[in-house]
Amino acid sequence: GFSSMSAYNSTTYFENVKKLGLLKQNLISFYYSIDENVNGEVIIGNINYDRISGDLHYFKVTEQYYWNINLKDILYNNKSLGLCD
Repeated sequence: GFSSMSAYNSTTYFENVKKLGLLKQNLISFYYSIDENVNGEVIIGNINYDRISGDLHYFKVTEQYYWNINLKDILYNNKSLGLCD
């Protein structure tokens, strides 16, 4: 959990919903669109499979305080977006 980083060492929202069994899965999924006319999504506890058109990859959080993950590159149509240089 992340309560050690919360104000007053409080139980966090994510810890509460996990403890109560309210999540289908213990994950957070993100959808980002390069098209500014298409809304992105953040889904807690599930995945919108309608947004996936390739392989699904899971990443462990490497630095909890900032929710960092290690990325080597981000591709769009098999071309680097140059965001991880």
